[in-house]
Amino acid sequence: ENNFQMKFIGALPSNISSMIEEKKLSDIVISSELLERGEYIKTIMKAELLLAINYQIKTLVPGKMYDYWGSRRPILLIDFKDSMAAKMVYENNLGDVRDFLDHDGIKKTIEYYFNLWENKSIGFKTDIQNLYNYDRKNLTLKLLEIFDSI
Repeated sequence: ENNFQMKFIGALPSNISSMIEEKKLSDIVISSELLERGEYIKTIMKAELLLAINYQIKTLVPGKMYDYWGSRRPILLIDFKDSMAAKMVYENNLGDVRDFLDHDGIKKTIEYYFNLWENKSIGFKTDIQNLYNYDRKNLTLKLLEIFDSI
């Protein structure tokens, strides 16, 4: 409890806030208002593990996934194992993907990264080279090439 904190950036749904209060987790689970971009980036750069929960839409890749990838910090993605976001995590060694109802798996992933942190061996640095393939500028250039070829 003294060595663990979970920070949510942005408004939490009221049912989640109520559950945090009910379970007496307010000292561990902290919610903050939305941050300006610079502060947001600084905050995720300090994290030992980043959490992304997808909206149960297999083709959706949340925009924060690109920020998380760029931070070079490990990601725990809660999503379908065969979603596009999961594919991104797997193909680029960005962390771990757990299904929405895989409570034991989620716990194991958190414990794994917590143990790495506790032993001061987190040292997770993913290669961001593939991230440039998703850059809007690069994607726009690819789209222009397609239009030019028609």
